[in-house]
Formats: sequence, C-alpha cells, structure tokens
Amino acid sequence: VEKREVYIPMDHYLAITAQLAEWEARACDLVYLVSHRPGDVLRLQDREPDVSYSTRRGKRVVVLTFHATKNDQAMEIVDDAEREGGIEATLAWFRRWKKDQGFVGVHHAIVYPTTSRRRSIGKPVSVGYLSKAFAAAIVAAGIEKGRYTLRDLRKKGLTDEARIAGKATNKGGHKTEQMREYYVVGGLPQRARSNLAVLRRTP
Repeated sequence: VEKREVYIPMDHYLAITAQLAEWEARACDLVYLVSHRPGDVLRLQDREPDVSYSTRRGKRVVVLTFHATKNDQAMEIVDDAEREGGIEATLAWFRRWKKDQGFVGVHHAIVYPTTSRRRSIGKPVSVGYLSKAFAAAIVAAGIEKGRYTLRDLRKKGLTDEARIAGKATNKGGHKTEQMREYYVVGGLPQRARSNLAVLRRTP
C-alpha cells in the first residue's frame, strides 16, 4: 500500500477544530496528544488502570496505559501533568464538562453530551461520529474536502514528536524502526553534535 504522505499543519488543525463544538475539538486534541488510533483513544476510561498519576524525577506526571488494538502492544504514554495544553489539561477539561453535563458514574474520558440522541447520551463517542464531524469541519474551514482525515492526527502527532526528538520515537507502539519512520511525514534532518574548534594564534 502506498504510504499516505499527509501532514496537517497546526494552523490548518486549529482552523478545522474551530469549526467543531468545543467538546469535539477537545476529543480531537486527545487523539493528537496520545498519537494513537482514534478508537484506542476514544475507548480510554478516566480511571485506573487507563489513567494514573505518579512522580518521576520530581515532577507529577499523568500516565495513560492501554493496549494498541492492531498489534496488541502494551502502551504507557507519560506526560507532564502541569503541561499547558497537554494530556492532563485535556482530561481535566472533560472532567469539568461532564460535571456540568450532570454525568455521574460515567467513566469514559470522552462521551456524547446531553444534546445528543437519548440513547447516546453519556456513552463513549464512536470513531465514525468524530470522523464525520472532522470531515465536515474541514469543508467549513474552507479547506479542500477530503484533504485530511481524523486518522491523520496520529501521523501528525508522531511526526511532531519526531521533529522535537530529532528521530522517530516509540510513542506509536511500533516494534520496528522501519514502522516508526513510516509514521514520520517528510523525513527528518540528520542531527550531529559538533566537537570541532578552530584555534587560531592571535598576533
């Protein structure tokens, strides 16, 4: 299968999610931040063992634990719990939102709001629903129809992580270097540390 070389620039992502209801935009944020298949992210429950907290190197961190469905790879995604716009900030937003919706005993991190169909209220959001909402938001943002898909958020996340790290990371749960690099769009510049110096004699 030909590699899908699609990367969503952050300005396009923000323009698209601005066309969504805030809870839908935040759901997309979590897919991007976790950088896994939308189904794996939407299944997360906001309680142990899926979500837990610990202190590492003196910092409070949030830990997401789950199995990637395609290869059954056990995953542990760790993020600084104080990071602005990070995983914990997104989970905390949904906690407040669910409280405002009057949901009690609802454990999935992302669920349908009270404005949804009666049988869907408080239930975990489906990939199909969020994919359709994302596709409609692309058009509403004035971007070519079908240019991006919800699944491209995973590739965007893994590419952004690789650009920060300077190499393809293990975040996607891929077991080979080849597959890690497959999810990095556009390649990466080679980084090298310079240890040289020019020592000129001063007159």
